[in-house]
Amino acid sequence: MNKLARNAKPLEVEDGWRVLSEGEEIAFAQALSNDVRRAILKFLSIGPMSPIELTRLVSEAFEKEHRDSLVYYHLKSLEDAGLIGYVNGGPGARTIYRRVDHRVQYRARTRPEGAVEAEERPPGG
Repeated sequence: MNKLARNAKPLEVEDGWRVLSEGEEIAFAQALSNDVRRAILKFLSIGPMSPIELTRLVSEAFEKEHRDSLVYYHLKSLEDAGLIGYVNGGPGARTIYRRVDHRVQYRARTRPEGAVEAEERPPGG
C-alpha cells in the first residue's frame, strides 16, 4: 500500500460517489467553512507538501504571518474530515501532507416537506 494512502479513510461508495455519515457531513462542512483550510486544499492540489511549506504559502496568500501551530490545527481539521492524509517520514524526517481526492455529492437524507422533484416543478418554477 502506498504510504500516502495509508491514512486515507475507507469509503462507502454508492454509484461511484462517497456516502457521508451525518458526523462526516458536519466535519466536511466545517473543514470547508474556513478560508485557510480551503487555501491549504488548493495548495495540496499542486502536490504533497510539508507543514513548513504550507505555513509559508498560507502566510504569503493571506499576507500575514501564520504560526506553525495554527496551520497544524487546520491540517488536523482537514484530516479529521477525510480531505487530506499524511505520511510521517520517520525520526528526523518531515511529515508530508497530501490531498485525498473523493467524489462527494450532497444529497438530503430525507425530503423536506413541500419539496418537489425537478420534473414535478411547474414550468418557470
